[in-house]
Amino acid sequence: MTKNACVAFGLAAIIVLFAALGLSLASTRGALAMAPIYDDCAYLLDAYRRLAFDGVNSIIEGARSFYRQPPHAPVETASIMIGYSLFGGSDAGPYIMNIWGLSVYAASIFFVVSRRLQAVPSILWTALMMFVPAAGAIMTELRPDMIAGVLFAIVAYFLITFQYDGAPMKRAIAIGLLAGFSLIVKPTAIIITLPMLGLAWVIGIVKSKLSASVPKASLMAAAALAILIPFAVVWGQQTFEYVYAVFFTNGDVWVTPGGALFQWTYNSIGPGGKIALNQYFYIGAVVIALDVLGVAIRKDWRQSHTALSYYAWTAIIYAGIAANSQKSPFQGSFFYFPFVIALTIAASRLLGKTKRPRRFIVPALVLVAIFLPPATTYQDARQRPESLAMLDQIGQIITQAPACNGSRSLAAVGPYPITPEAAALRAAKNGTAVEVRPLFLVRDRDEFVSSALNSSVVSFPNSAGRKEAEAQRLPGLTHMDELVKILDGDPSWRRITLEASDPSFVFVKAACAP
Repeated sequence: MTKNACVAFGLAAIIVLFAALGLSLASTRGALAMAPIYDDCAYLLDAYRRLAFDGVNSIIEGARSFYRQPPHAPVETASIMIGYSLFGGSDAGPYIMNIWGLSVYAASIFFVVSRRLQAVPSILWTALMMFVPAAGAIMTELRPDMIAGVLFAIVAYFLITFQYDGAPMKRAIAIGLLAGFSLIVKPTAIIITLPMLGLAWVIGIVKSKLSASVPKASLMAAAALAILIPFAVVWGQQTFEYVYAVFFTNGDVWVTPGGALFQWTYNSIGPGGKIALNQYFYIGAVVIALDVLGVAIRKDWRQSHTALSYYAWTAIIYAGIAANSQKSPFQGSFFYFPFVIALTIAASRLLGKTKRPRRFIVPALVLVAIFLPPATTYQDARQRPESLAMLDQIGQIITQAPACNGSRSLAAVGPYPITPEAAALRAAKNGTAVEVRPLFLVRDRDEFVSSALNSSVVSFPNSAGRKEAEAQRLPGLTHMDELVKILDGDPSWRRITLEASDPSFVFVKAACAP
């Protein structure tokens, strides 16, 4: 077996092993052991509808569907559709498909570390980085954020390290295309990804001779624009509207409460950093600091400017995300993965100065394997007991509800424990198309009541779901009690309580109005 074949086999083995561990965790304690919650359910429903009701059964039909009804995240939606198609409509299929993102992550780590270390220590370091919790979440969470974060991190590395003096034009074009692709994996993150990749591009140009950099840099930009311009034509308006709604219309709903210290430490030693980086934050901070200290002692700034540039670029990202009051471990992916790449750069530089780097990596890998879990889930099915059983019940109820004006609609007063998208997905699998109406985001009382009364089914949260929604300050909850009284007093509506220890309940329209 050749050296390259051994490397490929080693990487494949690592990827398959950690993918299997992630899927096992998702099935026993994560997303696949509970009714889908946000944002997994929205992506699952969108993809399944296109397959079941839009007649998408080929790449051409998929392209038409995306053009007529642009999905929120096109790459994620396409991946989910493939997962459903390959695995017979099982919700496990889309999560299995996330292995492509885990493969990109592993290949990125290996590429960076192997520029200074031999194949065996590079493989060992890659295995060590697979224990990073955010990497495990690539398999267990159905979000575009993690994969987009990986691509964002490695594209920035390519842009900063690109050698304009000697690299071929084809490589410049390839990096430009990859940069454009990385920006559309998570379209609504473009407010941070576009300017930060632009900064990385400028850094790469500045460190090179102007005469050599201008032609290739122009080709990079043109290649990226070849992807971004068509994307902007199709997705531009809805991306703008979504970002505007998140930051302005419903900004009070999505803000993460906490003072300045909480906001500035969230993605390092705070809640986000603890769940997504854990001990790797402290390891990375020490390793990067040691590399910077070594540069200062040796005063070899010129020889180390590429590494230092990436460290500084990562620090700027951290500051930008910290300044935003909307936080989550998902959004933090645009810092976590650049940080892991920065850690890999620093470690490879330090280990490259030793005769036998395996002496350092192997003990570290053993310690990590003993003390850290090999898979991570941000979702915990134990917090939503009996949700799958309630989902089965509400799916049947919706399927049997009257179809007024030829269609069925589900109005949801609260999003938990059963999201309306999850209920609509279960109904879709029963062959029933359902319009989803998220009343919990409706502020106006008259609009709230009118939308509910014109629906086929109105779902309400259980006691735990109501507390969770109120803690999130969802505005529609203020009208919930009034709506219950209206529906209870209307003989055209029938109340059904689901079977559970803490049950949700729904109102079903007895018959369509004449």
